[in-house]
Amino acid sequence: MTHMGNAPFYVQSGGWNFDDAGKELTAPGVNVIPVPAGKADPAMMTAAGGSTIPGVVFGSMACTSTGLVYLFGGLAIDDYEVYDYQDYDADGNVVNQTASKALWTSVNTLHTFQITEGAKTAAVNGVGELLKPRNNSVTPTARNGHALLYLPAATVARLCLEEGALLLYGGSNVTSPTLGRELLNETMAVDYLSATAWDTTVWLYDIAADKWLQLPVAGSAEAPPGLMYHSMTVQG
Repeated sequence: MTHMGNAPFYVQSGGWNFDDAGKELTAPGVNVIPVPAGKADPAMMTAAGGSTIPGVVFGSMACTSTGLVYLFGGLAIDDYEVYDYQDYDADGNVVNQTASKALWTSVNTLHTFQITEGAKTAAVNGVGELLKPRNNSVTPTARNGHALLYLPAATVARLCLEEGALLLYGGSNVTSPTLGRELLNETMAVDYLSATAWDTTVWLYDIAADKWLQLPVAGSAEAPPGLMYHSMTVQG
């Protein structure tokens, strides 16, 4: 959730659905849900300009208090596999059919955009894609099911950062070839993967320096466990 002016807003992006032929599709764009005081059922608005934000599944977003949004990782459709199968018509006759299966891949792109509000509208501006941060820094590996958190400047002041930062933890690349590059939901990920497949690295993104930093862990006994589909929060 973020704020524009003095009003809180929920921000939604990504997901997937099916077209009329049963083909899997990702859902690009950004939706904004204002949360006016005293109303239990706020209306969702599609943000103008949001179609430039690619649709991903199980990515993670972090919002600042001024309408700036960061979106990292997730699953994207890389290609489709076409296959034939047989079905039956209303009269019981065998009918040859063709269908397609989405081939999913994890990504490690970081998108940023600003949400602005009108009287009854919302818009996405300043869309940016940070594929190769400056200073030749390393980047987190492709993943989905992770958590991303915005840390205000005051929270990371002792790290001597000029602006705020993003904290990234967990997730996994669950679309390995051995799994057929299928889209795995939370239950399937638990059934197919062992905990060793879940990422345990902690990353900090320095917004001002446009640079990812992998944070060291004090000791193996204090290392956080591998997690997917979790949440994070910050105190202070």
